[in-house]
Amino acid sequence: MDWFQEKAAQIEKYLSEDLLTGWSPANVPNLTGKVALVTGANSGMGYATALKLAENGAEVGSHGKALKLHQLQCDMKSLQNVVQLAEEFKKQSQKLDILVNMAGVFYPGPLDKTKEGIEQTLGINFFAPALLCLLLLDRLKATHGSRIVNMGSAAEAAGKLQWDNLKGELYKDSGLTPYGTSKLYLTTWSKELSVRLPDVDVFTVHPGLVATPLHSKSDWKYPLNAIVKVFAPYLGQGWKRGAISTIYAATEPSLTGRRWGYFCPNLFMTYHNVERTPFNHRIIYNEHTGWRLFEETGRILAAAIGKDKMPAMPQSPFKPDY
Repeated sequence: MDWFQEKAAQIEKYLSEDLLTGWSPANVPNLTGKVALVTGANSGMGYATALKLAENGAEVGSHGKALKLHQLQCDMKSLQNVVQLAEEFKKQSQKLDILVNMAGVFYPGPLDKTKEGIEQTLGINFFAPALLCLLLLDRLKATHGSRIVNMGSAAEAAGKLQWDNLKGELYKDSGLTPYGTSKLYLTTWSKELSVRLPDVDVFTVHPGLVATPLHSKSDWKYPLNAIVKVFAPYLGQGWKRGAISTIYAATEPSLTGRRWGYFCPNLFMTYHNVERTPFNHRIIYNEHTGWRLFEETGRILAAAIGKDKMPAMPQSPFKPDY
C-alpha cells in the first residue's frame, strides 16, 4: 500500500508541477546575492512568491509577514506610506534585483477614497505600485539585470480610460469598473515604463482565476463578486499555482534583457509562462496613450506626496505631436 501511495503522489506531483504547468517553480535558479522586494506578501500569491524567492537564496524584503530577513510594514492606501516604505528599504539595501508589486484589492465595497482623494481601488492597485517603482528606480537602475513585475488581470478588458477621471472621483462605487480600470492603467503604465527604461526589464502578469484570500476581503453585495467568491475555490487555482506566472516573470533567466512581457496561464490555467497580448491592447500599446498616462500619473503623484519627494521621471524617446 505504501508503494502505491508513493507512486500516486509522484504521479500527482508530475501532473501538477510539470505536465500541466509548462514551467515549474522547480526551474527557479539559485538567487543567492539577489535582493527582492515583494508587496502583498502577508498572504496568498504574494506570500507564495516571496517564499519561493527566499527559499532559492534571495534576500527578501516583504510588505507583510517577515519571510526571511526583512519585514516592512505599509498600508498601501496611503501614498505617503509608500514613500516611507521606499525610504525604509533604501536604508537596508543599496541594490534591488527584483521588485514585485502584488498588493491589491478586489471589489472592496462602497465608494471610498485614499487619504489623497483617489478612489481606493485605483489608489492601491495602480498609483501605489507606480509610485513605488519610481521611488526605487535608482536602486533598480544601479543593479545589473534588474526587473519589475506588476500584477495585471484579465479584468483590464472591463477597464475604461477616462482622462477626466484618472483619480476615480466620478465613480459611484468601488466595483468592477474601478478594478478593471486599475489593471488597465497599471498595464499601460508598465508598458510605457519599459520604453523609458532600457536597462530594467518590466513585466506584467495576470494569474488567471485564483482562490485567494483577496476575495475574503471583498464585498458580497456585488453579484459578480459573490459569484467569484463562491466558485473560485472550485474552478480556480490554489494561490500557490496562481503565483507561478509571477515567479516565472521574476526569476526566469532567459527573460533578462527582454524589457517587456505580458505573461499569464493559458485558457485551462495550466501553462503559466504564456506570453499574450492584453485584451485592451489598442490602449495599452498605443504610444500616445502610454506617454500621456505616464505624464498625467506623474503629475497626480507629485501633487499627492509633494514635488520635493517626487523622484525624477524617466524620459521617453517618444515625442508626441501635440
